[in-house]
Amino acid sequence: MKENNKKIALFEINTFNKGTIQTMIDNICENVTNGYEDANVLDLKLKAIEDIVKGSRENLKGKILEYYTTNKDVNKLMGVDISIRNGYETLDYSKDVEYAELEEKLKARKELLTTAYKMKMKDQELVVDGELVPLVPVKSVVNDSVVYKFSK
Repeated sequence: MKENNKKIALFEINTFNKGTIQTMIDNICENVTNGYEDANVLDLKLKAIEDIVKGSRENLKGKILEYYTTNKDVNKLMGVDISIRNGYETLDYSKDVEYAELEEKLKARKELLTTAYKMKMKDQELVVDGELVPLVPVKSVVNDSVVYKFSK
């Protein structure tokens, strides 16, 4: 490893925008490009920082909501527009008998379509009750990723 890598002074930044954020991303990635840090080590550190940030924001959430609810005139801070998103309720449709029945039918149909897709990957077709099960297109792809589990 080379010495003299670029340090990221997050708490010294006074204005945040997409440009400053992209510059920080570029600076962090330069540490790998320039040989100051191994990609796997940096990725692990970034995952730890991500968890730290997530936990900190969750712990501060009540105070932050209280602050912006009390100070409605504050709508910009350090170059960032701020607004409150109102919470909402999510209905439990599964408690409705008809909905639950339809959901079961959809689940069965989804399994059938998935099986047809998997069979097509093996150059086979799925026929049920004399009917060829149609192929649906791929909606999205989830790429391989690394999972970190921190010990307690």
